[in-house]
Amino acid sequence: MNAAVLKVNRFAALMPVTLIALLTTSIPIILAQGDMLREVESIMKDLEYLHSRGVDVGPVVDLLNKAVSEYSNGSFEKAYGYIEEARRRVESLKMEAESTYIKIMVVKAVTVASLASIPLLTYFMLPRLYLYLWFKLHRKWIVG
Repeated sequence: MNAAVLKVNRFAALMPVTLIALLTTSIPIILAQGDMLREVESIMKDLEYLHSRGVDVGPVVDLLNKAVSEYSNGSFEKAYGYIEEARRRVESLKMEAESTYIKIMVVKAVTVASLASIPLLTYFMLPRLYLYLWFKLHRKWIVG
């Protein structure tokens, strides 16, 4: 009976150790999931801002898709590698965002100005062009 009691005592002593071991191995995974979600959320906010400025964010979205895919497959190191690469690209795109936005606004302003000038040019230039062509075509006519 002492052997049975000793086995139960060993089991009871190993149970908290096993529970602590399980918790210490699962807590980093739970924390890693939260860190990854916060990282992806932060990158997505930055991508939303960059997209509103007219920057092409397609390659960064592809990196995030790869990271999520690797993370779901259990390859955490690759997933974090993709997230770090996405973060670096977002930071470099942020530096270029304002100049890209200014270029887009200038192109839009020039387009609007060009389209707005068409009626004015037609109003002032069409009669002159018509008279010029009429005189060129009829200059050999003799008025008698």
